[in-house]
Amino acid sequence: MDNSDDKTQAPYAAHGAPGQASAALSGRRRLLRGGLIGAPALLALKSSPVLACNCKKPSGFSVSGNLSRTGSKVCLDPGKKPSVWAGNKTYVKKVNNVSIYKYNGTQILSSTLFTEHFAKRNEADLTVTFAAALAKGDNDVQAMAAAVYLEALAVGGPGVPRWDMVRDMWNQAIATSAGYQPVSSHQLRWYSTEVVNYLKYLTNNKT
Repeated sequence: MDNSDDKTQAPYAAHGAPGQASAALSGRRRLLRGGLIGAPALLALKSSPVLACNCKKPSGFSVSGNLSRTGSKVCLDPGKKPSVWAGNKTYVKKVNNVSIYKYNGTQILSSTLFTEHFAKRNEADLTVTFAAALAKGDNDVQAMAAAVYLEALAVGGPGVPRWDMVRDMWNQAIATSAGYQPVSSHQLRWYSTEVVNYLKYLTNNKT
């Protein structure tokens, strides 16, 4: 599967700053010796400035090497936390005395099963609705995946990953251990730890 950015979005542009090549290569060697430590951005062979329109997409996040939230901002503001998305909805109808809502900017209902859009991890996932997933809390991986998915559907375009990228991250790195390839031209794969870090970044979860 090609996980490259949409053609309608600005292409990733990076130009390494002078004097950073040596430190970057040392970081690369540490990466190869010890595996990914911390955030997936350690893939970077050189420190690079990031376009605001691409920094939150998987390829930009992997290649940029820049996760700092201090100093001058290079990224758009993070998306909504699961707890915020839980309330970002509009009443639709009542079914069997249960109120049904639609999440604003999307076609996803509070009663929509999570597994209608994502692969299951276990049998318990088969009964989890989007409302139930979001209610698991801002630190829960399923809640974060649901929130980022809704953000992708509602916002779209520059600044957020595509909805299919969010789905593939869950299906390939959380529901299974196949691993998600954030940059189609690179062999690096994200597994559960890296995807969770990315979801935390997108929902401004600093825990």
